[in-house]
Amino acid sequence: GGGGNCLDYVWDLAPDHPGGTYWYHAHHHGHTEEQVVGGAFGMLIVEDNLALNPDVPKWAANERLLLVHRAGGEGTGEVYGNGSPNEVMRMDAGQWYRLRVAIVDAMGEPDYLSFGAGCEVRKVASDGVWRSTVPGPRATRYLLTGSSRADFAVRCSSSFHVLYGGAKAATVYVGAEAAYPYEMEEWRPVRPESLRGIAEAEVPDENKYTVELTREGLNNILWDPSVPLRTIKYGEVHEWNLTRTASHPFHLHLYHVMVVQPGGCGEMHEEGEFYDEEDGEEDEDGE
Repeated sequence: GGGGNCLDYVWDLAPDHPGGTYWYHAHHHGHTEEQVVGGAFGMLIVEDNLALNPDVPKWAANERLLLVHRAGGEGTGEVYGNGSPNEVMRMDAGQWYRLRVAIVDAMGEPDYLSFGAGCEVRKVASDGVWRSTVPGPRATRYLLTGSSRADFAVRCSSSFHVLYGGAKAATVYVGAEAAYPYEMEEWRPVRPESLRGIAEAEVPDENKYTVELTREGLNNILWDPSVPLRTIKYGEVHEWNLTRTASHPFHLHLYHVMVVQPGGCGEMHEEGEFYDEEDGEEDEDGE
């Protein structure tokens, strides 16, 4: 239809699809970058799947959402939080919150999301999938791709800024002490069936493959919907060695991959954890 019209979309999700933080964007080939720069994107939340994980901790429902948009690329563009140049959030002191973050950068550049002093911050999910153990280690900054999603458990004692690439994405005002603070205990979420058994699988040599990325194509194959990079069978486990991911984030629509590179792939991707976006400073990433 013409401009100004609205459509409702309905997606059917598998019964064991995990809840998670996502974002959507216009994807007309050849115009994606200009449309994303122009604001054709938004946050997309899949609620926690209590049938898969009935013991999701109570603090996980105490949410704050932050959609970070960098318009113009690393070091050159302004950063917005939830569409605002001065997004404001409020939290109670001493209370655990689940901060859902999505990064939107049309150039796909990795950068640091950082938090001010006075906060305990722990990553709990990447790209819509809980960590194998929740929460993760404590840190004050996290390297993310230009299209990452990440959930954090955050507990603060004083007000602070959330920065992306050193630019302010949001200001968080921390008020009085929480009357009923949530507890934080170690939790091991159940994986959906589609992600189980990958770590233990034996991958035959014919299912091992190197993928070189450029901004225009894969393995010197320019994008063409009629020319597949490879044809694979349903239900198999493959191991792909990704190269030059800094030139363009690697992603498989609808599919997460597990990092198997010993020690992980740089700061961004932990060994044994699942992601659907890979973009790093390393020359080679093993997924």
